[in-house]
Amino acid sequence: MEPNRGFIDDWNPHDNTRQLLTNVLEILDLYHDQRPLTLRQIYYRLIAKYLFPKSDESLKRLMTHMATARRARWRTNDGVLLFDVIRDDTAIRHPANFFNDAADYLDAARRFVRDHFRLDRQDGQPRRIVLWCEAAGMVPQLRRIAEEFGNSVYCGGGFDGLTDKYLIGGEWAKSRQPITVLHIGDHDPSGVHLFQALAEDIIAFADALKQRVPITRPPTPPYGDIEFVRLAITPQQVIDYHLEELSQPRATSTKPGKLWKDDRRFDRFLVRLHGDDATWLANDETVTWQAEALPPDVLATIIRDAIEERLDADQYEQMLTDEDETRQDLIDRLEQV
Repeated sequence: MEPNRGFIDDWNPHDNTRQLLTNVLEILDLYHDQRPLTLRQIYYRLIAKYLFPKSDESLKRLMTHMATARRARWRTNDGVLLFDVIRDDTAIRHPANFFNDAADYLDAARRFVRDHFRLDRQDGQPRRIVLWCEAAGMVPQLRRIAEEFGNSVYCGGGFDGLTDKYLIGGEWAKSRQPITVLHIGDHDPSGVHLFQALAEDIIAFADALKQRVPITRPPTPPYGDIEFVRLAITPQQVIDYHLEELSQPRATSTKPGKLWKDDRRFDRFLVRLHGDDATWLANDETVTWQAEALPPDVLATIIRDAIEERLDADQYEQMLTDEDETRQDLIDRLEQV
């Protein structure tokens, strides 16, 4: 059978598939405020709410049916295309930016100032907060929270992004403001070691590169003050939010010609790294959880609470006031151009 390409117009799913799609639409209704969701988030909600089978084969089945439903232009119960509320991002894009003429630029500038102008809402805060997640599809959920407080959002997985670690370490080495990274990732050997490698590499690069930053005025700012905090997912959250049934066994994987086993240490995991000060917790090596097992609204609450408990509320409110005044001043100026 030839694979589907682009949109399709003649899809008539079987009854079992229709029931699965009905359940998916109900999940998208329930987590309306957190949309778009990733396919894995939907998968774990199906397990928790509808007793969907928990297996690689079931996940593959879900992914196949949702790909077809999106191509068939299926919509949510409130009329939104599934393409706009389900994410499985992997691509990196850098579109060209241009304007048709000077008038087009001025129109764009007016719209931008009116709808998107922001001052640095992190300015003057005790620490600059950065959100970091493994799954690219979760970035829109994080950005929805981060934009309110002026936090940057980073995404990365795997262990080979050495260039990015070097560049980020060099950038943060120049920061006069201490930086705290709140990390969301899977609780399995790869996720645990990825977080550790990310934290140790960026802090080490920043520590080496901060010596190159010229001291312009006393007192010497705390260049390279970087803290990494494992925000989710943790075993305690599994207990707090009753996610035990969503665990995955830590098992060997069979590859052609050999048996492969993940032998990386998993009896403890790093939850905080600040310079040379590290905090570790003991861990049960037999089970793992993915960050997307957390209900989307619960994850949003965890992130928001973590930001707000580190926030100087008075300074934040002052920045919002300054932002409103500056925006209106810019609007008035642009209207005269």
